[in-house]
Order: sequence, then structure tokens, then C-alpha cells
Amino acid sequence: MSTSQAGPDEDASGYRLGLSSLEREAVQHAVAADGGISLCGERVSPLPTLGWSLPFVPTAMRACRACVRLANEPYGAVRQEQP
Repeated sequence: MSTSQAGPDEDASGYRLGLSSLEREAVQHAVAADGGISLCGERVSPLPTLGWSLPFVPTAMRACRACVRLANEPYGAVRQEQP
């Protein structure tokens, strides 16, 4: 089973991986290092492991398309605040 598509990785600007659920079909989102809300505004669960986090890979098959677009904006994405 492949987890990424063919081709070079796009620049994800240092965002970390966050999952919209912990189920097998979870969507992968881009999250700022200190956040629990993805760039697209989804509440996510970051995956810290022994003091570091997995990076967001925009070419992953289950990468959120909105997060990919926002992570690659030339001036950075403005994070959406959730109550």
C-alpha cells in the first residue's frame, strides 16, 4: 500500500501532520507546530512522538486539498481561529 503519490514533494513550509480522526481513513492536515486546528480550520490531533512531530506531506494520498493549497501560498496561510 502506497501512502504518497509519485512526483517530488511540494514545499509544506514546515507544517506538522494532524489527523481529522484516528480511523484508518483519516484525512491528513497541515498544522502549525503549536496548534490543534489545521490550516483549513479542521480540529485535528497532532501526532507528537518523543518530542518531535511528523511533517505534513502534501503529496500524501489522503492529504487535505485545502491544507495543501493554503500551505503553499506565497505569503503563508492565515490560520483560522476556532472557539
